Order: sequence, then C-alpha cells, then structure tokens
Amino acid sequence: MDGDERTNRPDTVTYGRPQHAIESTAVLAFGVCSVVLAVQLASAFPTQPRVVALAVVVGYLAADLLAGIVHWLADSYGSPHTPIVGPTIIYGFREHHDAPEKMLEHDFVETNGASAAAALPLALLAVALPGGLAAGLFAKVMLATLTAAVVATNQVHKWAHMPRVPPAVRLLQRLHLILRPEEHARHHTAPFRTHYCITTGWMNAPLTRLIEVLTGRT
Repeated sequence: MDGDERTNRPDTVTYGRPQHAIESTAVLAFGVCSVVLAVQLASAFPTQPRVVALAVVVGYLAADLLAGIVHWLADSYGSPHTPIVGPTIIYGFREHHDAPEKMLEHDFVETNGASAAAALPLALLAVALPGGLAAGLFAKVMLATLTAAVVATNQVHKWAHMPRVPPAVRLLQRLHLILRPEEHARHHTAPFRTHYCITTGWMNAPLTRLIEVLTGRT
C-alpha cells in the first residue's frame, strides 16, 4: 500500500473501558498461564538442554515473523472499522503511522492487552501439551517462547520509539536481542513497505522477500 493510501485515519474508533477491561483480563490470564508453564518446564532444561534450546530459538524466530506478518496485513488490508480485527488490531497500527509517538501514552494494558488476548489460546495449548517425550517437550517450549515473545512484542516496539529506556533494555537492543530503534526507523521511512518485524527484526529480510513473492513487487 502506498504512503498516502496507508493513512486510513481511525477518527471514529475509540479505545474504551470495555475493551480495556477485556484486555486486562487477558493479561491476567496470560500471566497465570506463564506461571503454570514455568513450573511445568522448570526441570526440562537440565534433562534435555538441546531440545529446549532449539525450541526457544524456533519460537523466538516464529514470533518475530508472525508479528511482522500481522503488521504487514494490518497496514495493507482492511480498515479500523473492519469487524473484530479493525478496532482491536488494525486501529492500533494505523494510529501508530499517523502519530508514531502516541503509543508512548498507552498504559501497560493498552500496549500489551491485544497481544495477550491473541496469544492466550496458544498459551493454554502449551499448558495442556504433555512434555514427557522430546517432541512434546519441543512443542511445549516452542509455544511457550512464541507466546511470551508475541505478548512482549508491543512493549518492545514501544521501547524502540522511546527516547530513553532502562539500561537493561538498551543493552538488549544493542545486542540485537530485541528490536533496535535504528532498525525500526526504516519502517517509518518512505515507501513504508519494509521492516515490519517488531520483536527482534531478525526476520525482516525473509518477510520482505515473502511479501515480494505474494504481491509481485520487487
């Protein structure tokens, strides 16, 4: 979508108390799932470290790619008035392109609530999966990592726009373990068609190539 086409202003869509309440519940439920998963997986690494390590890497890469795909779709298709996904997903991305720094005004729930709600079904699946065999453990750890990274994505994105961040966050940015401001700034530069990944940015190049194949753009 061209730069002038991507600004579909959501002037009549608001983030109200009902949505905040729903997302607060989602954040709480995801937190409970995370605690349960942590307890379930506490003894997994010493027994099968390679399986756990591989699952963490795959889950982290998958989260970055998934976040990038959602970002691209929200930027390129539909509108803030599209049923269900419009006010909950598209609205936030479109608002962000109209006013990139406005997300800094959002509280914790508004920043992370939609991601928690989206990730909750997979987190519940991760809790339910048996982890006794290597394949089951891999799936369980991969889903746990994927959902944790997905929920953290908007917070990481927000940090990439903040002029000052805590020292630990800046260290993670410098180590390329989370999205760097310099990397993300390229997304906000014309023609606004690249660098959609907002968890780490590692998957930007593969996603750009995938988008080119799907849309016929080069």
